[in-house]
Amino acid sequence: KCVSFLEAWVIHRFIDGLPANQQKLAAEPYINPENYVKHNNNWGFVHPLNRNTPQAFSHFSWEFTGHRFMVVDIQGVGDVYTDPQIHSADDNGEGDGPWGMGNMGMQGIQKFLDTHRCNAVCQCLGLQPTAQPLLQEAGTAMPGTVAPQTNARNPRWSSQFRVADFIRDIKPVRDGVTPEDLSLMKMTLEEFNQIVDLFNRHDLDGNGVLTMDEVVPLLGTLQFHFSPENTQYLLQLSPNGEVSFKQFIMWYKGLN
Repeated sequence: KCVSFLEAWVIHRFIDGLPANQQKLAAEPYINPENYVKHNNNWGFVHPLNRNTPQAFSHFSWEFTGHRFMVVDIQGVGDVYTDPQIHSADDNGEGDGPWGMGNMGMQGIQKFLDTHRCNAVCQCLGLQPTAQPLLQEAGTAMPGTVAPQTNARNPRWSSQFRVADFIRDIKPVRDGVTPEDLSLMKMTLEEFNQIVDLFNRHDLDGNGVLTMDEVVPLLGTLQFHFSPENTQYLLQLSPNGEVSFKQFIMWYKGLN
């Protein structure tokens, strides 16, 4: 399987009277934000789907460069990636080298190695195994190999993984969500905006949270038929008896 990175440009606009902060623009080809996924970052994060190819690419970059560099912050749509970060083994980790502020040096490289578990692609490329046990999962494998068919969830988190830990403090604002969060919540932007509209319609005092009196009519609108006990359980998600938009959407999608 081939991977690719979007080509990016810097556009310098020479227009009389144009403010300095509008003269230079960064641009790259458009990719669908609804399918956008951040597979890892520069500090050991691994997306819960833990796909083989993007994780193996970061590992490959470390081996291919003779343990001098590692490409992380792999993100994009499918295997078309954008906005990567390079860690340099000889950098001090303070982000003042040629690879920018996101270059965490050996600290960042070690963070990746601490959470990475080699998969079928790592094996087929002959990459040196990391200290973590082999990831036994379904997914991309080289011809002639078979990846064991098990859950592809990130094993680092196991049953303790909580989607809510990786989702920002989203507010009930239309389009106020990142593609990464939509992916984690398994939602489209259209569905998110519909929930925003419903939430705001029933948030009678407009304070961004729901009380019991506001939750019950909302559940009726969604055609949920819950007993008062179950409704009370929803409110117990928050110690003060109010439900934030993030708490409601986690409960609505059945996420922990």
